Amino acid sequence: MYYSFHKKRVKNTPMNTLRTALLSLLLLTLTPVTAQKLLDLYKSGTVKLVADPTYAQGNDWNTVFSTYRDSIRDSHVGARKSLVLLPDNSVIVNNTYRNFYTKFDAQGRFVKQFNLTTTKGKVFKKTEPILGVLDQNMLFCAIDDPGNMYVVNNNGTWLKTLKFTFMDRQIIALPQRKLAVVGWTLNDKETSSLVSLVDYTTNTQKIIWERRKARIFPVMPYYLFSIEEPIVASVGDKLMVVDVKAGEMLLYDLNGKRLGQTPINWRGELISVEAQQAKLRKTMEAIEKFPIDKPRDNYTVEELTSFKSQSLANLQRELDNVRTPIVEPSVATVIKDSDGNLLFFEYPKTKNGNNFHVWVYANGGEFVCESTFVCDDYDLIINPDRMVFKDGYLYSLQNLKNATDIPMRLVRFKLTLP
Repeated sequence: MYYSFHKKRVKNTPMNTLRTALLSLLLLTLTPVTAQKLLDLYKSGTVKLVADPTYAQGNDWNTVFSTYRDSIRDSHVGARKSLVLLPDNSVIVNNTYRNFYTKFDAQGRFVKQFNLTTTKGKVFKKTEPILGVLDQNMLFCAIDDPGNMYVVNNNGTWLKTLKFTFMDRQIIALPQRKLAVVGWTLNDKETSSLVSLVDYTTNTQKIIWERRKARIFPVMPYYLFSIEEPIVASVGDKLMVVDVKAGEMLLYDLNGKRLGQTPINWRGELISVEAQQAKLRKTMEAIEKFPIDKPRDNYTVEELTSFKSQSLANLQRELDNVRTPIVEPSVATVIKDSDGNLLFFEYPKTKNGNNFHVWVYANGGEFVCESTFVCDDYDLIINPDRMVFKDGYLYSLQNLKNATDIPMRLVRFKLTLP
């Protein structure tokens, strides 16, 4: 069991795991249930995920997911798959570092592999994962390194390219052909996390939330490329920005006007000013001692020397600005269920366990209860890129326990009492 959030442009750090998409959630039976029944189920204390035995039958998983074994420079990347659920309940699976996608029908049966193509049928050589569906019939991809987002139809044919000056952590579709992007950017001094509202028709963008942090350069000890980013969810015709670090949920209209602010009633442990300063000084000491006597990782001695100097200057600037205690993040993932309830998944306290402690907030931000999610047959990976909820089902990519070959499966779960 573990939490996993993969982005090929960033290093996989604990802070990256904070980055989450907010999902629709599990229902009690194979048919939809009411919001009250969902909340009643959460209030029972323990919720069990049970796979639908009729779903995804007849697939040869060793063939369908043969890329599961892919690796790059001794890093296992084949397991970094993600899925998108289309309006007709068919599923698209993204294959990391590959330029093709895998399609399944509404019953989970393998259909085909396909590529993104130009309007003339030419295959794109390099593509990003498909992240979601806009306006029922357009698929939008992640932002690539030059800052392009490709939008295609359901067959993979190019429709439009949107331009950005930042990269993405999370992108969700909103009403009125708009998108919400949790993005990041950097300069020599800082890394910045932001939330931007994007209009598909005009490509206009409005930053409504931003946080900055001192930048540590690559190769240096304690190198962290990311900072604590928020999580976004579509709530009717509104946008919810969940800032776990600050302990608050912010509500915006689709024009970016803030409408309200709801505190999260439970918080992680406070980190004192002294503890923050000690951590920064420890990082600075490690960087000071870092030897630069030869080129390393394709960087010259001159580049490494510059990285070291700038990293120390940035950290000193942050050290000088530490004045108040901060909260130690305790939440790994935030999930939105199909009734608009928010579920905050805690970092697991037991290594290699398969239990997940959850705080439940009802639609509107009122705390309801604590609950625990469990699963017997699969080693759960709580990753919003691998979990999509709709109409009483959880569609997910998970690893089957005790599999003799490739363990990954496309599975459809329901919620039950243990």
